[in-house]
Amino acid sequence: MTPIHTRITVGVAKPLRFLHVTDSHLISADERDSERKRELARQRREAYDKHGFDCCRRGLDAAFDYARRRNEPVLHTGDLIDFVSYRNLELAREKLSSVDCFFAAGNHEFSKYVGEAQEDEAYKLDSLPLVAPAFPNDLRFAARLAGGVNLVAVDNTYGQVRRQELERFRAEIAKGYPILLLLHVPLYTRELYREQIEVRKAESASLMGCPAEHPARITQVNRIAARLKDSPLLQHYGGPVPVYADGQNPGEYSSVLALYRIELVLTEAAGLLPGRCVSVEIRNAERLGERIRKLILSVIRREF
Repeated sequence: MTPIHTRITVGVAKPLRFLHVTDSHLISADERDSERKRELARQRREAYDKHGFDCCRRGLDAAFDYARRRNEPVLHTGDLIDFVSYRNLELAREKLSSVDCFFAAGNHEFSKYVGEAQEDEAYKLDSLPLVAPAFPNDLRFAARLAGGVNLVAVDNTYGQVRRQELERFRAEIAKGYPILLLLHVPLYTRELYREQIEVRKAESASLMGCPAEHPARITQVNRIAARLKDSPLLQHYGGPVPVYADGQNPGEYSSVLALYRIELVLTEAAGLLPGRCVSVEIRNAERLGERIRKLILSVIRREF
């Protein structure tokens, strides 16, 4: 196992070391489980092996051996088990008791059969009494102070956090310690979003807090002359008026900045109202060609 080393500066007096592990997906079922559950285990192992994922028992054992040798606490951010079975929960107890582990739940901790049904709060509540005793801390919310850092694990398994956990999190913030937050579903950032959608070509970003998206097609692009001398900021503060090169006439300059009015038609229902402002990100600017030359300062929908 080759760990990735990441340094985070939070202002504590002495450095701390943790081993972060996630998505181990233990896959096992035995005679205590139904035939259907044992068949699910066979299918899931076969699927993981086909894709070359060495993240089941061997990968977890290697990670925990590494943590024990270096005397490092483990931070596990969920999906330790692939689905709920007697043998998986037994393995979870055995593995987690062998290390100092702080745990944040993943959605698979509550999955009775992977992909069998809509997994929601009611689904989770049905599994929770059986699952919870196998894990070292409360699966809904847990906090633990380590070397001046507040480790906080919050259940956001379906991309949501209950109000109860949010209030408990606010109480931890009020204590004033630096917080290391453990979540199964990563929080949205533009960089993570682009990594998932544009680089990995994933169907879903699988991030919490993604802005609402409404696919649209561009119907028209019109150049607009924005006269800087009429700008309210310049009228109020005065000062020199910038000039801009004329892209069509080299060597000529103007105090008029070229903006572009882009007319869009949404390709699915979005619930937008006339007059409401929207923010639009053009992901494939090259499709607009030289008409906008990588500069889009204003996006206005025809109906607005």
